[in-house]
Amino acid sequence: MARSMFNDQITDSDAFLDMPLSTQALYFHFISSADNDGFVNNWRSIIKKTGAANNDFTLLIDKKFLYHFESGVIVIKHWRIHNLLRYDRYKPTVYQDELAMLDLQDNKAYTMKLIETDEAKDLFDYGDGLPNGNQRLTQVKISKVKISKVKISKDIEEPKQEIIINKNLDSSKKDKKFIPPKLQDVIDYCTARKNKVDPKKFYDFFTEGKWKDSFGKPVYNWKQKIITWEGRNNNKEVSTNAKSQETITPYVRREDR
Repeated sequence: MARSMFNDQITDSDAFLDMPLSTQALYFHFISSADNDGFVNNWRSIIKKTGAANNDFTLLIDKKFLYHFESGVIVIKHWRIHNLLRYDRYKPTVYQDELAMLDLQDNKAYTMKLIETDEAKDLFDYGDGLPNGNQRLTQVKISKVKISKVKISKDIEEPKQEIIINKNLDSSKKDKKFIPPKLQDVIDYCTARKNKVDPKKFYDFFTEGKWKDSFGKPVYNWKQKIITWEGRNNNKEVSTNAKSQETITPYVRREDR
């Protein structure tokens, strides 16, 4: 595992300090548990272990400190800003499919790609945050495409080889038209995932909000938002149990009031 460091460019920013202390603490725990590329696969266990609330997790994605993949794994957006990698200690993440969905910006922050394809439907929507949790990217999909490679040797101390990550950005980032799902679509998806999300409550919430998130930004991937609501419901149970142990008071989002 890479050194788990914290860059005050991120942790001293207004965007970070405006969040509740419980949310900030959860972020630090995620960084401490991340692999060398910033991926965390046991975030649910960390939330439970720390007594944090799902709203803390949701807020970190809303504020774009994390990206949440449909596979369940998360990645820390500013991982390479926090951590300087040494080649002799670097161990590539096992989540290569998810890594291939990321681009590395000039400031060393991850960003999600938008790739058109017919292969994997509606995999992510990470530009808008969650219920806002992080809906149907109607025609924005991850594809079987030719992946180009970008060197990231600048992030590695004294490299004797180049560490490569996949990169393929649709620089044009054409606007995609979002077609809201029908209630039955939501019901079918929740049934398929066997979750505890109330389909009608979810559908009414976003329909009344004209399919915009809590910051007024358009929703593009309704399925990813269901996954986040699913996580919120799961962690409500964790939060309820934690209250008996005098744990952190959950942060209340605007749309939950």
